[in-house]
Amino acid sequence: MNAKSWWRKAVLLEMGLGVGLAMCMLVTAQAGTIPASQEPQVLVILDTSQGMAGNLQGAIMSGSGTVAANADSASPPCYLLNSYTPRSTLGPSSGGSCPAGEAAYTVSVGGVLTDNSESMINVAEQGILSALNNPTYTNIMQAGLMAYATAGTPAPYDTWVYYMSGDTPTTASPGAECTPGAFGYGSTSGSTCAANDPLSVPNPCYKAPKGGDCAPIANIIGSGLTSAPYLYISQSSDDPQINDVLYWSTSYPSGNFVTYDGPHPSNPYPPNGYSLSRYEDQILSGSYLLETYKATAPNIGAFATSPTDAGYIPYSGEVWYARRGLAFDGNPVTNGTSGGQGDLYIPVAPLNAAQIALFNKTMAPEQFVKGGSEIVAGSEYAPTAGALTAALTDLTTSDKAPQPACAPKYVILITNGQPTMGLHGHVYPPLGSAAGQGYGEVLSSGSADNDNAVTEAITAVKKLANYTNGGLNGIKTYVLGVGAGVNCPPSATNCTTEASDSYTVLKDLAVAGKTNVVYSADTAAAFQQAFNSILNNIAAQIVTASGGSSSAVIGNSSYEYVVTSNPSLGEGNMSAYLIKSSGNLASTASWDINAEMTTSNRSSVLYSEGPPTTTPGPITPLTSMDAAAFAIPSGSTLTPSIIEQYTIDPSYDSGNYLGGRQSGWYVGLMTANKPTYMGPPNDPNLLGSTGYDSYAQSESGRTPLVLVGSNDGFLYAVNAVSGSLVWGWMPRPLVQDLQDYSTFWQGPNMAGMRPRVVDAQAGGSSSAWATYIVGGAQQGAIQYALQLTSTGALNSEAWEQDNANSITPTLSVGLSKARFSTPCS
Repeated sequence: MNAKSWWRKAVLLEMGLGVGLAMCMLVTAQAGTIPASQEPQVLVILDTSQGMAGNLQGAIMSGSGTVAANADSASPPCYLLNSYTPRSTLGPSSGGSCPAGEAAYTVSVGGVLTDNSESMINVAEQGILSALNNPTYTNIMQAGLMAYATAGTPAPYDTWVYYMSGDTPTTASPGAECTPGAFGYGSTSGSTCAANDPLSVPNPCYKAPKGGDCAPIANIIGSGLTSAPYLYISQSSDDPQINDVLYWSTSYPSGNFVTYDGPHPSNPYPPNGYSLSRYEDQILSGSYLLETYKATAPNIGAFATSPTDAGYIPYSGEVWYARRGLAFDGNPVTNGTSGGQGDLYIPVAPLNAAQIALFNKTMAPEQFVKGGSEIVAGSEYAPTAGALTAALTDLTTSDKAPQPACAPKYVILITNGQPTMGLHGHVYPPLGSAAGQGYGEVLSSGSADNDNAVTEAITAVKKLANYTNGGLNGIKTYVLGVGAGVNCPPSATNCTTEASDSYTVLKDLAVAGKTNVVYSADTAAAFQQAFNSILNNIAAQIVTASGGSSSAVIGNSSYEYVVTSNPSLGEGNMSAYLIKSSGNLASTASWDINAEMTTSNRSSVLYSEGPPTTTPGPITPLTSMDAAAFAIPSGSTLTPSIIEQYTIDPSYDSGNYLGGRQSGWYVGLMTANKPTYMGPPNDPNLLGSTGYDSYAQSESGRTPLVLVGSNDGFLYAVNAVSGSLVWGWMPRPLVQDLQDYSTFWQGPNMAGMRPRVVDAQAGGSSSAWATYIVGGAQQGAIQYALQLTSTGALNSEAWEQDNANSITPTLSVGLSKARFSTPCS
């Protein structure tokens, strides 16, 4: 259940005390290891409703330990760690240290009170940051961050846990005071007022000094109150069915107060209280639902509260408020139809150092000051549909939409509960919650169709899933529920009604988002595992979708060439599948290039360019490159020979130079959106040009090749029938980067422009023709043209354009017809 604030609606009566409340274009700054058209663009929507400030069981403990009077009761300074790793190891802000195995709820960082609790937002932020700082993911995807928008900047407020008295008559047990409609108290932790106040909590007024808040409270509840270690209650706002606190900053009372002589009305639900339609319209109308008590102790006049997201209003004979800590509150944005309910903190972009720094800054622990740079759990409601609506715009048509537009896109929704605000500002109690049950809002027949906040969210997810444009075929939505309030799959037992209904709602969202599975977590370790599983699922789709395919007819056979990549292991491959007469592919590949390679043949057919000249540079075997090409710094233990060996065989020297790549695997991650088939010369646009017909006839028996680029730095040419490696070529500017073996394979080395086969006049002669391969590397920063021999072998580099070297082309007819591929071609 999303716990929400009441501070803005807290009303002090009678005494008059006021309480303010395209086109798919080439991406030149790509840092990924796969083609830009395949690099997933992931938008994380983090629920920043106030309930996310609660711990994994729901209780909102942020800022605890800052109220000295309640340090032994409602505002403890420390908590048990279990398996959680806190964001800070500092001691409590109030001073001292925590016992072994415990951590401080609140610490002081630079003199500013900072949240260190095991809150759901802290758990989520730690898990997200851990993943996005992991090269396994940073090198294969883009990411951004969205949260729920608020009208104005959320501000920190004091929080008060509240306890409700029981109203059932009972007989007092020895050592206890049990009065119907009032709190009991006693010396044992097990309530001796079971029929009336079955629960016990540490008594905030135990051994309280005279002259404070507790003397007038004792006058109402009983003279023995301050001598009793335990307070007996019927319910607490920490209850999973309620999960709420009062948000109210005041200097008086300082730590505790009790409301009594009420409530009015006797309960907030129909028929004696308020109608459901009145509940739904309260934000838009400004007519809030109030439960009023005529008296308070200490005396601050009459007091009334109104619900927000939690939907709950206490209506017992007495309500005890105990100051606990600090948390944020921000007014809701009521119009979400145009995306106003989603706040795009970080636009989706490649996970380079600057982007990761933004995530680290935005997801720093909450500091209890207004206007900090970090994201905070401060939204009064959960406008999930509005955020999803904004996500569609921000992923596709806004000026902040990621590029390229055709790349696969995903949304990860992380939430601790249900949607509670619709697109038009109407609000709804969570299905199955205490308030939901009071208004008859429970899930019916496994369907979430009786809550517009839910149905509008499902519709928004469907719009994402069905969006198609420019090569983009739908945007999937993953759903991750955090906290015990949503971790209730059908196999679970002893779930609350709200937890069961919440899980069903999240399941409906996942099905609508075409991911079908609800990922849920009620521990920090489970959250990390769930979030990583989602990213792994997305990464697996890269491998499955891989780099596309090309087909060719060779003799009497037809083949489909399929490129695949496994980003987490640095594996790339291209396989050939025979196309059957039925048009279907054979179930097994005829060959794959990695299996056809050996250390021996790679050492003899891998090439680069000799020293720069002003004329076409010589094609030079990698094993014969000049030392200057490697640019090895003084003092390095590497030599040209070592670099050559681990480039030829990445597992060289027992794998000491793998740098994270898969052992025993030659080919790096693929970069081409599709492999390029190169048959004999046969360009219909050139037939009839001087000398071309004769050239095409003489080369008609040329062995067909398939060309594909890899981020191991090579453009590979393989026999289109057998898959055997004919040659591999690396632009000279990349050779110097081979020394960075642990990171080189992760860069966009041969990415950016799919190689094109061009027939052109050689050397400016009108009768001399040759076939050239025109392509690019490093997202277009390097452009080149390679001249081939009549057998398809490398002859020379005709020209190259890069930051350090420019060779003037000596080609004429035909080259003008070459067009570099964009990432989406």
